[in-house]
Amino acid sequence: MDSTTKVLQHVGSRPGTIYGRFTDREVYQLLLEGRHEVFVNLLDELANSLITHDISVVAGDAPEGASPTHDLCRYLIDASLSAIKISTGRRITNYEFVLDSPPDDCPPDLRSEAIWLQLDEAALDRKLQAALGYSELRGETEEALKYYGKNAFALECLRPSTASAAILKFEHEAPAYERYGKEGVERHGKTFGKYEEVITFQKHLKPMIQAINEAACNFIPANEIPDAR
Repeated sequence: MDSTTKVLQHVGSRPGTIYGRFTDREVYQLLLEGRHEVFVNLLDELANSLITHDISVVAGDAPEGASPTHDLCRYLIDASLSAIKISTGRRITNYEFVLDSPPDDCPPDLRSEAIWLQLDEAALDRKLQAALGYSELRGETEEALKYYGKNAFALECLRPSTASAAILKFEHEAPAYERYGKEGVERHGKTFGKYEEVITFQKHLKPMIQAINEAACNFIPANEIPDAR
C-alpha cells in the first residue's frame, strides 16, 4: 500500500474511498464464503462515488483470468457503469488495460476503438523507473522486461471492456487462477496460502457477478433516496 500510495502521489492522483479496502487474501475468503452483500455494497459505493465526482472516463483491470481479484474489479466497474446508465441515463466511457498479457494485446474488432499512446524515450524511462522502484513488484517487472523487451512498454493501450467475452470464455475454459489454485491445493493442502478449497469461476465468481449485476439493475443513486426522517 505504501508503494502504491507513493506512485499515486507522484502523479497527482487522489485515492477514492474504496482504495486499499481489502487485501487479496480477504477478497479470496469473501469469495469462498459467498459474501455477495459485501461486493453489492462496493458496487453501490463505487457508482455513487463516480456520480458524486462527475467522472466521465474509467479505466481498470482487464478480465484475464490470472487473478480472481483483478477480474472481480473489472466486473464491479462494468456493473457500476451499468447501474449509472440505468438509473440516470448517463454513459461513462469504459476502458481496460492488461496486466498479464503483451502490452499491446487487443482483440482485432476493438483496436479501432482503443486509445493508443506511444511514449517517447523520456516518458518510457519514467515509467520503467517507477515500475522498478516499486520494490514489492520489482521481480515481476524484471521478468516482463526480459520476456517482452523494453520497447514493448513504450506503447500504452486502453481498450473497451471485454468482460462479456471473458464470461463466455470462462463458461467453457477454466481461468488460469482456477488451474493454479487446484494444483496448489492438491499439492500442498492447507499450507497453500492456508486454503483447502479452490476458487472457481462457476462456483464463486459467476454467482458474484450475477449478484452485482442484479444489484446494478436496482441501483438508486444516494441523492435520490428519500430521507427516512
